[in-house]
Amino acid sequence: MKVGQCESIERVTPAHWEGMTRETRLGWPLVRQRLMELCERTLAALHDRRVRSAARGAMMADRVAGLVEEGARSLLHDLGQLRKDSSLRR
Repeated sequence: MKVGQCESIERVTPAHWEGMTRETRLGWPLVRQRLMELCERTLAALHDRRVRSAARGAMMADRVAGLVEEGARSLLHDLGQLRKDSSLRR
């Protein structure tokens, strides 16, 4: 499934998510808030010892966790910046 016509899950930006909300007629403010919450929960889970200990291979778990953390932090940053920019326009 593509998010807002994005070709790769590795390059999904807030603009892609916003495009998906237009395609599906969902409310962008609601989706943006939910994305931020999911990013925050994901980052918290990555540092939970119980989650990390469930992985079979520590080295692979660390690599995957690093990629997930980078993506979550980037999206969270971009969504936060988007919120700041939109509030300045009001």
